[in-house]
Amino acid sequence: MTPCIDTTDPLTRKGYGRRWWKDRPWYSHRRAWVEANGPIPDGMMVCHHCDRPSCINPEHLFLGTALDNNRDREAKGRRNVKGERNPFARLTDDQVREIRERAAAGENQSHIGADFGVTNLAVNAIRRRRNWTHVQ
Repeated sequence: MTPCIDTTDPLTRKGYGRRWWKDRPWYSHRRAWVEANGPIPDGMMVCHHCDRPSCINPEHLFLGTALDNNRDREAKGRRNVKGERNPFARLTDDQVREIRERAAAGENQSHIGADFGVTNLAVNAIRRRRNWTHVQ
């Protein structure tokens, strides 16, 4: 497969590029599809073979229904991506272990959170094993 081409558009929280085009906001990968292949038929989605939301390489894009997109996700084992394998994770497994150790030693959760760029509520959820439950 050819390399990914990442959009230069601003990214959404889920990693998709998005910019105004044709008088409304468009996802960058959808715009790339239209520019390369023409209109997107009603009821179809522009999906990624590469599973990289910021990629706009037309060779990595394909049309599919929501069901096709879900089946593709399942086939690639991306249904329940946990921890640092999640592309939006702010912490690594090792950082989670350190947070738990520091919290167990009685260190202030706000101070721990500040060191890792997360809130004291996130530290509390990690400490109580409500988040990052897969990390031992």
